[in-house]
Amino acid sequence: MATALLLLPAVLLAVFSVSPLPVILVCVIGTALATGELLRLISGVRAYPWMTAGMVMVVLVTAGLAQPTLPFWRVLLAVGVPFLLGLVGIRDTLRDGPWRSFAGLYPAAGMSALAAVHALGVVAPDGGPFAWNRVLLLTLPVWAGDSMAIFAGRAFGRHKLAPGVSPNKTVEGALAHSIAGITVAVAIAPYILVDWWQAGIIAMAISLFAQAGDLLESALKRHAGVKDSGALLPGHGGLLDRIDGLLLSAPVGALMLYLMGLLR
Repeated sequence: MATALLLLPAVLLAVFSVSPLPVILVCVIGTALATGELLRLISGVRAYPWMTAGMVMVVLVTAGLAQPTLPFWRVLLAVGVPFLLGLVGIRDTLRDGPWRSFAGLYPAAGMSALAAVHALGVVAPDGGPFAWNRVLLLTLPVWAGDSMAIFAGRAFGRHKLAPGVSPNKTVEGALAHSIAGITVAVAIAPYILVDWWQAGIIAMAISLFAQAGDLLESALKRHAGVKDSGALLPGHGGLLDRIDGLLLSAPVGALMLYLMGLLR
């Protein structure tokens, strides 16, 4: 709990900043740490080359947003290709295939999607240092959903969701995750200038993919025979344990924002 109380204010200050630089810094550091943890779960793969590649990718993708004429679909393409390669690498990790080193691109793609949406998602700036940002639509529903899923799973959980991968997750917890995520998204919709129904649809998709990302990391940890991805956060495991849902849901959320005309 103490770790969360220390980290959350710093992350929120970065998210509400008008400047993209604080979020870029958070994403670069997060990419390096999460990639290192991920690749340590994959035996025989050196972490450092992909850590460097991931950090460079985050910087390049976000720096490209400084060009006002750059179509966002090019950003999505720059994020989407490594994202898909990362998923192929994770699949091969679980199968001991030859492409498992590509898994290192997975954290970089998720972080780049968050940085890109933040750079273009500022709404109603008032000239001050803070502003509402549509990146909240990609983050708050996941955080709220994770908390509610734990509570509902412990209080009401009766039916296992995926016992072969994560024995503690329940169907009731998964439903609570979606309900909490949608509720939060609809609540913040007026502040980020998004219609409530758009926020609800995006939050539903984000919740589903966030929970899939959580299960994906659980499968990797089970494959590696470890409980946590690392020990960076006392009482919470590794950074990857905290952001696994965001890494899968952020690129999907960014695509939906673009298709709905909410990012230029």
